[in-house]
Amino acid sequence: MTQPFTMSVTFNSGQLEAIRRRAAQEYPSECCGIVMGKADDTAKQVVEVVPLANLRHDPERAQELLPLDEPGRESERNRFLIDPLEQLKVEKHARVRGMEWVGYYHSHP
Repeated sequence: MTQPFTMSVTFNSGQLEAIRRRAAQEYPSECCGIVMGKADDTAKQVVEVVPLANLRHDPERAQELLPLDEPGRESERNRFLIDPLEQLKVEKHARVRGMEWVGYYHSHP
């Protein structure tokens, strides 16, 4: 039988507070961003949280990037969409600094 895989992700209190502040600023819309850091075989250490714009604020742009059958049902209040070009830019900047993508964060207002 295969053993379960466990991976911890460690944030410091300042990083968590930055995410909370961003969620409060964006309320009632969803906030979103990328988590960058360093990883080994068992743990990921967050180095930086990078807030990004929720493209659901711009329904036309969002529909261009990710067409929906019923776009009126989706909005910045119940969904988030990250610009893929911004994501690549953040990931490239992180690699230059010796970091990697750890994950995403988003709120549920």
